[in-house]
Amino acid sequence: MSNMFEKQHLQANVKFRTFDDYALLSMVENGIAVGVLPKLILERLNYRVEVREIEPPCSRIISLIVNGSTGLSPAASRFLSVFENELAMRMSLKPKIKEFLCKLQCDQN
Repeated sequence: MSNMFEKQHLQANVKFRTFDDYALLSMVENGIAVGVLPKLILERLNYRVEVREIEPPCSRIISLIVNGSTGLSPAASRFLSVFENELAMRMSLKPKIKEFLCKLQCDQN
C-alpha cells in the first residue's frame, strides 16, 4: 500500500496498524477506523461497512509454493486442487497463470 500512496504523492496519517482483518473491520464498523483490504476478504462480509474501490486499482500476487522433490500429502494435494478451482473461478486465467498452475501439477507428479 505504501508504494501506491507514494505513486499518488499521498501520505497516510497512520495511527494504528493491525494484521487482523476482522479487528480492522470491527473498528471500521464502529466508526473508529478506515481500512484498506483486498477484495478476497471483502467478499463474505458480515459487517456493516461501506466498501469503495481504490482508484487507480491496486493488486497483489498470491503464490503457492510446493516442494517438487517430495510428493504432496493427500491433504496438500486436495488444497492445491481447491486453490486452482477457486483461482479459475475468480479470474480469467491468463496464459502465464495457466503455465504456473501446469508447472505445479507437473512438479507434484
